[in-house]
Amino acid sequence: MEGRFVLQSKSISETKRVRYLLGLSFPAEREQIESEYFEDDDAFQKMLAAEDDLIDAYARGALTGEERRRFETSFVSSLR
Repeated sequence: MEGRFVLQSKSISETKRVRYLLGLSFPAEREQIESEYFEDDDAFQKMLAAEDDLIDAYARGALTGEERRRFETSFVSSLR
């Protein structure tokens, strides 16, 4: 059963991280997120956790069709 992973995120920051990982962020938002996780270890750890959650959601089939497609484009192609 497909879910709505991005919409189920617990906070605005978490949703922004997931949108970033799926390539859905606007350029200014991407720059802000990247600046934060390169400068702040806590922000970097949160990004890693968001990535793990996204991978888990993909494995469970909890992503929408569009989220799944973007995940496969971003993550699966980067593993090759």
